[in-house]
Amino acid sequence: MARFELAGEATGLANGRADMLDFRPIASVARGTICQLLNASYEGWPDRDEHVENWRAADQESFNNPDTVGACAVFTFLGNEVIGFVSWDPREFPTAIIGHNCVEPSLRGRGVGKAQLRNLLRILGNRSFREAIVTTGLGEFFEPARRMYLACGFQAVRTVSASGDPMTIDYRLDLQRVCCDEVDEHGS
Repeated sequence: MARFELAGEATGLANGRADMLDFRPIASVARGTICQLLNASYEGWPDRDEHVENWRAADQESFNNPDTVGACAVFTFLGNEVIGFVSWDPREFPTAIIGHNCVEPSLRGRGVGKAQLRNLLRILGNRSFREAIVTTGLGEFFEPARRMYLACGFQAVRTVSASGDPMTIDYRLDLQRVCCDEVDEHGS
């Protein structure tokens, strides 16, 4: 089982829980968890309210289809508390499209996002995906996400504009460069 130590102390979590991360399947969390995590994670983003219905729909689709859509999400736990998740779309095999991913805001900057993304990259590599692609925003709000993708080895490949203004950026990672050991495929 892959376990990752958090950088720094795990403040904000009570009862002296260990500073170790576990990765678990959708069956480990309650319906509504995806939407709750995304809603909390995007607090302060001016466009958040426009996306809540999409997050609810993604949550419902994942829980209604745990063997397909739901199987493409890994939840990050610190002790018994879910603190983040990462998802992907496998339909463009051998390219994986990384989808929703987030970390509990009180734990940002401690390596949780990088650990859950690296765990996913190992899963994808072990499943013979050749590359991973992810898109994020170009605004200041998304700066931490852009730094995380670069720190995990992704390279910027293009920006997408609307009305002439850059809105999003796509990153790509060659998964053949990623080490595929210590993978935790949902706690197994």
